[in-house]
Amino acid sequence: MMSSVPSFFLTLEGEPMTPLDSVVAEYNAQKSSSDSVVTTNTMTTSDASDMFRYTDRMLQSTGYVQSESAHFLSAEDNEEHERYLTATLTLLETGYNPPMGTVSF
Repeated sequence: MMSSVPSFFLTLEGEPMTPLDSVVAEYNAQKSSSDSVVTTNTMTTSDASDMFRYTDRMLQSTGYVQSESAHFLSAEDNEEHERYLTATLTLLETGYNPPMGTVSF
């Protein structure tokens, strides 16, 4: 059966990634090969801060405006924003706090 989830958001087993897993994978893909890789299961406070900053930067760069974007952006953009915000919510629910300077959440 064909999945509607892009292949880069699938686990090795072919299952869809969680929003946090997909954002972590996207973040790791953009880092240089000499940087340490962030993993969801062994995330440190520093890793979580990096993830908060990354999601904040990605939301800002794609036109996210708190409480208003859904009204004027495309469905595709809104889905991306939802993925970033869900990943952020997962970090918050896990007990991590966003660093100072994040403005999108």
